[in-house]
Amino acid sequence: MCVRVRLRARPHTERPKGERLLHILQNDQNMALRQAGKRSNFDDDCGVWDSSKGKTTALPYMKTSIGEYKRLFVKNGLYGYEHIEKGCRMFDPVTPQPDPEQLFLLGRYYTSQKGNPSYRKWVTWVDQKRSDIAVVAVCEYIGASQVSQPLGNTNHSV
Repeated sequence: MCVRVRLRARPHTERPKGERLLHILQNDQNMALRQAGKRSNFDDDCGVWDSSKGKTTALPYMKTSIGEYKRLFVKNGLYGYEHIEKGCRMFDPVTPQPDPEQLFLLGRYYTSQKGNPSYRKWVTWVDQKRSDIAVVAVCEYIGASQVSQPLGNTNHSV
Protein backbone atom coordinates (compact mmCIF):
# COMPACT_ATOMS: atom_id res chain seq x y z
CA MET A 1 0.00 0.00 0.00
CA CYS A 2 1.32 3.43 -0.91
CA VAL A 3 0.23 6.48 1.06
CA ARG A 4 0.91 9.88 -0.41
CA VAL A 5 1.40 12.64 2.12
CA ARG A 6 2.03 16.29 1.47
CA LEU A 7 4.66 17.52 3.91
CA ARG A 8 6.21 20.88 4.54
CA ALA A 9 9.95 20.86 5.13
CA ARG A 10 11.07 22.52 8.35
CA PRO A 11 13.91 25.04 8.38
CA HIS A 12 17.24 23.33 9.13
CA THR A 13 17.59 25.22 12.44
CA GLU A 14 14.52 23.76 14.20
CA ARG A 15 15.53 21.02 16.63
CA PRO A 16 13.67 17.72 17.25
CA LYS A 17 12.97 16.07 20.65
CA GLY A 18 11.20 12.85 21.61
CA GLU A 19 11.27 9.04 21.48
CA ARG A 20 10.21 8.18 17.89
CA LEU A 21 10.44 11.11 15.54
CA LEU A 22 10.53 11.66 11.81
CA HIS A 23 11.48 15.10 10.50
CA ILE A 24 11.87 16.50 7.02
CA LEU A 25 14.53 19.19 6.74
CA GLN A 26 15.59 21.58 4.02
CA ASN A 27 18.87 20.18 2.68
CA ASP A 28 20.17 23.02 0.48
CA GLN A 29 23.11 23.84 2.77
CA ASN A 30 24.24 20.21 2.92
CA MET A 31 24.00 19.87 -0.86
CA ALA A 32 26.38 22.84 -1.19
CA LEU A 33 28.74 21.32 1.42
CA ARG A 34 28.83 17.95 -0.37
CA GLN A 35 29.43 19.60 -3.76
CA ALA A 36 32.42 21.40 -2.16
CA GLY A 37 33.77 18.04 -0.93
CA LYS A 38 32.82 18.69 2.72
CA ARG A 39 30.73 16.69 5.18
CA SER A 40 27.02 17.21 5.73
CA ASN A 41 25.85 18.79 8.98
CA PHE A 42 22.56 17.49 10.42
CA ASP A 43 22.81 19.19 13.80
CA ASP A 44 20.27 18.84 16.59
CA ASP A 45 20.16 19.21 20.37
CA CYS A 46 19.96 15.48 21.12
CA GLY A 47 23.43 15.20 22.64
CA VAL A 48 26.69 13.91 21.21
CA TRP A 49 26.55 11.41 18.34
CA ASP A 50 29.16 8.66 17.99
CA SER A 51 30.50 9.56 14.54
CA SER A 52 33.33 7.02 14.82
CA LYS A 53 30.73 4.23 14.67
CA GLY A 54 28.49 6.05 12.18
CA LYS A 55 28.17 4.99 8.57
CA THR A 56 27.36 6.91 5.38
CA THR A 57 26.29 5.21 2.15
CA ALA A 58 25.33 6.49 -1.29
CA LEU A 59 23.40 3.92 -3.32
CA PRO A 60 22.32 4.29 -6.98
CA TYR A 61 18.59 4.13 -7.82
CA MET A 62 16.70 4.33 -11.09
CA LYS A 63 13.08 5.05 -11.92
CA THR A 64 11.69 2.14 -13.94
CA SER A 65 9.35 2.37 -16.93
CA ILE A 66 6.37 1.61 -14.63
CA GLY A 67 7.31 4.48 -12.31
CA GLU A 68 8.82 2.63 -9.36
CA TYR A 69 12.30 3.29 -7.98
CA LYS A 70 14.70 0.33 -7.88
CA ARG A 71 18.11 0.01 -6.28
CA LEU A 72 20.92 -0.70 -8.71
CA PHE A 73 24.16 -2.54 -8.10
CA VAL A 74 27.42 -1.93 -9.96
CA LYS A 75 29.57 -4.84 -11.11
CA ASN A 76 32.48 -4.54 -13.57
CA GLY A 77 31.34 -1.01 -14.43
CA LEU A 78 27.80 -2.14 -15.35
CA TYR A 79 24.56 -1.25 -13.60
CA GLY A 80 22.19 -4.08 -12.81
CA TYR A 81 19.87 -5.77 -10.34
CA GLU A 82 20.70 -8.49 -7.84
CA HIS A 83 18.52 -11.41 -6.85
CA ILE A 84 19.01 -14.60 -4.84
CA GLU A 85 18.90 -17.89 -6.67
CA LYS A 86 19.48 -21.16 -4.75
CA GLY A 87 21.23 -19.25 -1.97
CA CYS A 88 23.61 -17.39 -4.32
CA ARG A 89 23.54 -13.74 -5.32
CA MET A 90 22.98 -13.33 -9.03
CA PHE A 91 23.63 -10.13 -11.02
CA ASP A 92 21.50 -9.18 -14.04
CA PRO A 93 22.87 -6.19 -16.00
CA VAL A 94 20.31 -3.62 -17.12
CA THR A 95 19.97 -3.53 -20.91
CA PRO A 96 20.31 -0.98 -22.26
CA GLN A 97 22.54 0.58 -19.62
CA PRO A 98 20.82 3.63 -18.06
CA ASP A 99 21.70 7.18 -18.98
CA PRO A 100 23.29 8.96 -15.97
CA GLU A 101 20.37 11.42 -16.08
CA GLN A 102 18.02 8.55 -15.18
CA LEU A 103 20.00 7.70 -12.04
CA PHE A 104 20.22 9.31 -8.66
CA LEU A 105 22.11 8.49 -5.48
CA LEU A 106 20.22 7.95 -2.25
CA GLY A 107 22.47 9.02 0.62
CA ARG A 108 22.02 7.51 4.08
CA TYR A 109 23.72 8.30 7.37
CA TYR A 110 23.39 6.06 10.43
CA THR A 111 24.73 6.73 13.93
CA SER A 112 23.88 6.33 17.61
CA GLN A 113 24.21 8.57 20.63
CA LYS A 114 27.51 8.36 22.55
CA GLY A 115 26.96 6.47 25.78
CA ASN A 116 23.45 5.41 24.69
CA PRO A 117 23.62 3.11 21.62
CA SER A 118 19.89 2.41 21.82
CA TYR A 119 19.14 5.99 20.70
CA ARG A 120 19.71 6.07 16.94
CA LYS A 121 19.64 8.67 14.19
CA TRP A 122 19.05 7.80 10.53
CA VAL A 123 19.22 10.48 7.85
CA THR A 124 18.22 9.88 4.21
CA TRP A 125 18.52 12.29 1.27
CA VAL A 126 18.78 12.36 -2.52
CA ASP A 127 22.41 13.14 -3.27
CA GLN A 128 21.92 15.14 -6.46
CA LYS A 129 19.95 18.21 -7.33
CA ARG A 130 17.15 17.21 -9.68
CA SER A 131 14.16 19.21 -10.74
CA ASP A 132 11.75 16.33 -10.06
CA ILE A 133 12.95 15.62 -6.48
CA ALA A 134 12.75 18.02 -3.52
CA VAL A 135 16.01 19.04 -1.84
CA VAL A 136 15.16 17.65 1.59
CA ALA A 137 16.58 15.22 4.14
CA VAL A 138 14.47 12.85 6.23
CA CYS A 139 15.78 12.48 9.81
CA GLU A 140 14.57 9.62 11.98
CA TYR A 141 15.24 9.44 15.70
CA ILE A 142 14.48 6.15 17.45
CA GLY A 143 14.73 5.47 21.18
CA ALA A 144 14.95 7.67 24.25
CA SER A 145 17.59 10.39 24.29
CA GLN A 146 19.83 10.81 27.32
CA VAL A 147 20.94 14.35 28.01
CA SER A 148 24.56 14.30 29.11
CA GLN A 149 25.95 16.30 32.00
CA PRO A 150 27.35 19.74 31.13
CA LEU A 151 31.11 19.91 30.57
CA GLY A 152 33.77 21.85 32.46
CA ASN A 153 32.73 24.52 34.96
CA THR A 154 29.17 24.80 33.72
CA ASN A 155 28.05 22.75 36.78
CA HIS A 156 29.06 25.61 39.05
CA SER A 157 27.00 28.72 39.48
CA VAL A 158 28.52 32.03 38.44
